[in-house]
Amino acid sequence: MSSLNQQSHGTGNVEMSDRYSNVHFSLIIRRYLDPEGNLSLQDAVGLIYRMLPEKVDESTGSNMDRGLFENDILQLAAETPYNDKTQFRLAKLGYAIHKPWEDIRVTLNNKHPWNFERSGVANAQVNMHAFIARLTCLGAIFPIDAPWPIWTLRDALEEEQGGRWDAQLVSSAAMWIICAGQWVFNQIGLYSGPQPKGWHKAIWSRGSLYEGPLAGLERWKFWHTRFVEAANSGSISYECRGHAHKAGELMKSFALNAM
Repeated sequence: MSSLNQQSHGTGNVEMSDRYSNVHFSLIIRRYLDPEGNLSLQDAVGLIYRMLPEKVDESTGSNMDRGLFENDILQLAAETPYNDKTQFRLAKLGYAIHKPWEDIRVTLNNKHPWNFERSGVANAQVNMHAFIARLTCLGAIFPIDAPWPIWTLRDALEEEQGGRWDAQLVSSAAMWIICAGQWVFNQIGLYSGPQPKGWHKAIWSRGSLYEGPLAGLERWKFWHTRFVEAANSGSISYECRGHAHKAGELMKSFALNAM
């Protein structure tokens, strides 16, 4: 049996098992993310894989261990500040773990818009969008037809919010540009195929304030304009205005570089 030496955290030697537990997950993650830890990315992935079954339990038709892992890593992502270097390290770990991500993609689709504020962590929703944006940019999960950034940017920038801005939505939308902007631009701003139809049209649906094409530079420029407006608004926090300003500058840069 492998063991994790967690003496620096007051846990002593912890024996690993072949079944998933959030205690063992927490110990692995701590040793991997801790600057003073000695667990490499490869070793962390190996220990997590060891706890995840290869196949669904045929006797129950379920995969409880992967479900627990899914909940734990998403909760940890929501608790990790979007601007903390450890979040990118966590995303790199997610990229290296391939087995559970198809299930997680389905969960994220079904639970969007994501709301982790119940965790009691400030900016949990923003943290979550930053994490998923980083994962998407790395290629860990590929959202079919790019729905998550579209949905988030639409909700933040294309809907009437009673004359005010929703700071959580604006910051969440900005994370997609700050953390995965080139990817989003390539998928949406540079889209040159036929305009979405059928169920694709529903996925790419526009908000009440936007009347242009569902995909392409016109929508990208509309989002850029709205970020600039948010950055100059007095109804949201300084932090949120900073996110909007940075997103706007990046969007302008991506568009100019593509010319």
